[in-house]
Amino acid sequence: LHKLVDAQYYGYGDEDDGYLVKLEAKVETKARKRAIDKWNAQNEKSKVRKITKTYDGSLSDATNKEGGEVLFKAHVPLPSDEELKAAILAKKKAELMAKYAS
Repeated sequence: LHKLVDAQYYGYGDEDDGYLVKLEAKVETKARKRAIDKWNAQNEKSKVRKITKTYDGSLSDATNKEGGEVLFKAHVPLPSDEELKAAILAKKKAELMAKYAS
């Protein structure tokens, strides 16, 4: 009985004629398109508009140079570039003062 079982029995030669490859290609393109459409639909729903709080307390929408929405949401308050530069400068000054003043 085992003499009749070969690679063909397990389906290893199914792609030799090219028929399954054509059928799988059609189904695969449909499935890929469906998955891309689903992902795009979910991505559209999850777009987040960033609202920045200015120093005077007013709220403003953040937009990029082309006028589109910025797709970023900060879950914690982030410092601005100026605040980061000021903090780095203060830290460097403190290190220099500690090094040369003592």
